[in-house]
Amino acid sequence: MEVDHYAILGLPSGVAGTKLSPKDITKAYKIKALKLHPDKRRDDPHAHKKFQKLQNSYDILKDKSSRQVYDDRVRFEHEKVLRDFMRKKMMADLRKKEMEEKLVREKEERRRREMRRKREIAERKARREERRKRRKIMAERRVGGGEEAS
Repeated sequence: MEVDHYAILGLPSGVAGTKLSPKDITKAYKIKALKLHPDKRRDDPHAHKKFQKLQNSYDILKDKSSRQVYDDRVRFEHEKVLRDFMRKKMMADLRKKEMEEKLVREKEERRRREMRRKREIAERKARREERRKRRKIMAERRVGGGEEAS
């Protein structure tokens, strides 16, 4: 929102400002008007503009229908900010969950690869052992077969 009329009057901004009574607004205006009135700030070349800005904000907030339109915009902007925050939080939570799931999948895949690698090593070792046993048996048969012939 371009102008915060409540802040100009020195009041709480945003939704908190929409809950103020007309008396609160008038009181804040009077206090601020005394400080910003151009007659009291002759050394400030922008005093007139500042006071007109104050007067404009007060005019909007003291008029019931203008204030209603302004307050509706304030509430809409506030709700939009909340929606955007919630959407961003939801997206961040979703990215975090997806990342956690990806890490779990990667860990599981590493575990499966390691199990497969160990199984392959064990199978190769078993085949080598089987070949060694066969060679030993064949060698024993040759040696044993050769003795019977003598």
